[in-house]
Amino acid sequence: MRSLLVAAGVALVGLGIAMVAVRWLERGMIFFPARYPAGIWDPARLGVEVEDVWFRSADGLSLHAWWFAAADQRPVVLWAHGNGGNLTGRAPDAQALADAGVSVLVFDYRGYGRSEGAPSEAGIYLDAEAAYAYLTRERNIDPLRIVLMGRSIGAAPAARLATRVPHAGLILVSPPPSAKRMARAMFGGLPVDLLGTSRFPVVEWVAQRRTPLLVVHGERDEVIPFAYGREVYEAAAPPKSFVALPGAGHNDISAVAGSRYINALVAFCRQAVAGANGLLH
Repeated sequence: MRSLLVAAGVALVGLGIAMVAVRWLERGMIFFPARYPAGIWDPARLGVEVEDVWFRSADGLSLHAWWFAAADQRPVVLWAHGNGGNLTGRAPDAQALADAGVSVLVFDYRGYGRSEGAPSEAGIYLDAEAAYAYLTRERNIDPLRIVLMGRSIGAAPAARLATRVPHAGLILVSPPPSAKRMARAMFGGLPVDLLGTSRFPVVEWVAQRRTPLLVVHGERDEVIPFAYGREVYEAAAPPKSFVALPGAGHNDISAVAGSRYINALVAFCRQAVAGANGLLH
């Protein structure tokens, strides 16, 4: 009996150590922020026209964003970016959308770029809410002109927001279904997710929302498999549409798909905003 108790104790201690280790490593395996001055912060070098924007999260952190203003400013994209770099890496695509008539607010999560704090799952959800509040309260933008957009891990805060606030539509680019699916894929099917705390339940949130959804995924995505984008799409409630980008991986969508990618985003934004405002017949 004593041997069994000792063995059980050792097993519990080992499990506890494993849980602490996984949770300690978890954040570092999910978030890869580039803090200022990393990146190209001179708009002229990037060939973009931006306005620096600052706002505060509900827990008091100062967050930074870039505002790309389109001429007519009817559709507005609220862009939640992926887990690496900072907003400067999204500037060319945001400018392309603005040039096509879609205004864009790209914000940096806490701990990214010039934003304060350190990233966490709960934290980036608060950051997305703060960015939405800035658009609707500070810039007085009609919520039915706003299209929420999340790329990669940004699909989670965007999809969550879509279940909580008025908006015209939701775009998910290269979305993961959940942290569980991604963790098991990374570790050969081992249930390492049982030791972690991250959820990012994109499939749950897309099933709850009722606004138009566009899922875009590169067929050669080496980070978040193409099948995962299809999984998100299949789990989503209608109305929904899916755009596959042949030859595109995870980080080269713009380079490979080019105008097809931007045109798909612009067309969806225009249609979603028109539908939300009763302009479609």
